[in-house]
Amino acid sequence: MTSKELLLRTLEELGDEEFSDFKWYLEQPHNLDGLPFIPKSHLENVKRTETVDKIVQTYSQQSLEVVKKTLTKISRNDLTERLSTISTTAQGKLLENHTCRLVITQDQTGLYDVKSPRPITRYKEQLQSNLQVRFMCKQEGWTSKKDEKNLDDIYTDLPAGTEISNIFTHPSGIKKNIRNVLTAGEAGSGKTFLVHKFVLDWAEKRTNQDVDLVFPFMFNELNLQKDKEYSFAKLIHMCIPESVHIKEEELNSIFTTLQTSGNSDFEKSEYKLLFVLDGLNESCLQLNFTATEKLPVDVTKSISVDVLLTNLITGCLLPSAHIWMTTWPGEAISADFINMITEVRGFTELQRKGYFRKRFRDEEKVSRIISHIKSSPSLHFMCHIPVYCWSTSTVLQEVLKSKERGDLPETLTEVYTEFLNIQIRNLKQKYGPEKSLECIKMIGKLAFNQLEKSCLIFSEELTENESTFTEPLKLSNAFLWFFKEHHQLKKGRKKVFSFVHQSVVEFLADLFVVSDIITEDNLAQSQTCLKRPGNVFSQTHIPEIYSKTVDKALFLTTNERNVNAYLHKSSTVYCSLFISVYFINQINISS
Repeated sequence: MTSKELLLRTLEELGDEEFSDFKWYLEQPHNLDGLPFIPKSHLENVKRTETVDKIVQTYSQQSLEVVKKTLTKISRNDLTERLSTISTTAQGKLLENHTCRLVITQDQTGLYDVKSPRPITRYKEQLQSNLQVRFMCKQEGWTSKKDEKNLDDIYTDLPAGTEISNIFTHPSGIKKNIRNVLTAGEAGSGKTFLVHKFVLDWAEKRTNQDVDLVFPFMFNELNLQKDKEYSFAKLIHMCIPESVHIKEEELNSIFTTLQTSGNSDFEKSEYKLLFVLDGLNESCLQLNFTATEKLPVDVTKSISVDVLLTNLITGCLLPSAHIWMTTWPGEAISADFINMITEVRGFTELQRKGYFRKRFRDEEKVSRIISHIKSSPSLHFMCHIPVYCWSTSTVLQEVLKSKERGDLPETLTEVYTEFLNIQIRNLKQKYGPEKSLECIKMIGKLAFNQLEKSCLIFSEELTENESTFTEPLKLSNAFLWFFKEHHQLKKGRKKVFSFVHQSVVEFLADLFVVSDIITEDNLAQSQTCLKRPGNVFSQTHIPEIYSKTVDKALFLTTNERNVNAYLHKSSTVYCSLFISVYFINQINISS
């Protein structure tokens, strides 16, 4: 008799009401001395056979003890005693661990020796502990690492078409095998926060405890592995250092078992794996979804990262795994490989007000900021995006310190302009005008280059090849508002950085292009325009300079996709012309 048969026979001794109470205790978070609970949705309307499956999937070798404790709670001590009569040796023989393969031999002493990989529950617990450390705190906007806050304290539920804990459950409630879920949302709408919250909830054993292992990939980190070849286990270790406690050969064993099982149903999978691919829109990999031939995949062999990720998404690799991808709306990926699409829409009006009240203690200041945003159509529209709420509130907070009365920024470009102005004043005091100007131009050029590559992340190794970029990185503490350091991706002694957000890259790239085409003659003309009242965009020389800006962007940029990204907000390019002139003047004034 197997352990499952033993447990099933025990549950069949329970009446319907007793069985209902039994499942209720399994659903309680703090009922089993630190062991995970089984979510209520997984036990609703399920038969005794399915309940046994859920118990073994969740508790593995501890299943028998869990059942005994739960039977005691519903006053079925007779069944508890019956299970307790099974000897330790017999238990070793009976337990067919759902999560590892057992090889049982008997030595001369009559004791049984169990030889197997470590149970996946141990891998799971260690991975949860490691990911909890990584995802417990989060930088908001472009704050420094020392200003990280507890994710639960700053997280706001976002409308995403489905509950985050049920991301692989069809909204209709119909039971179906959903392998690939795509969540779309504008840049800054909160997709990455959503991913972090999902992983943290799993790591802290709040939700989705039927999932054995979660591997969260970020495309801006995967881009660093472009044109390289790895086995899938090695790639996981490279990009998710929290998983290194699971040795490569053990991961290979898990992957090979799934790859050769012929199963593509997550619920029936021997190992339940979930992969997150966050930021598909940032991918620099050559993901070819048009190949019609499905080749067999050897998970232990090294292969290009592009092919590995393509096979994972298309289901040629680990077909029974869950895959959750996030991207911008409209990013091209064949509908053949997507089972369900959800959308992150950003803040509602009520959530936006709640966000500002959470950030500011001063009710008068909160009222003024909310009133100002409502009166500005541009800011009011943009601030349904969480990251723009953060940047706007950060800038307005600084501006209100020096401008209790007077004009406040009314567009996102003006918000970034004001923030840049604040930083430039600080830089001038610390490094002087010449070095400040030089570094800002360097960062603008770096932003343009990275925008062309669709890559927000870069390493010191890259910047050393372009010696002009190294100075801002040496002064990185002064430029934290441009980019942040990724400590977990450090390559030897080389630091790894990323720009804080796509909109910041576009802003700085605009600044670089416009600054580069301004000659001394049109600099003087632009200065004159800046001093004139009224609509400066009506000046006759502006269209000519704007045309030059577009021509230069087209000349410098070979990536058609990124030309569109760069030019998709033409007003930003106009404004950046004046911004660049203004800041050059600001740095040189009083120098």
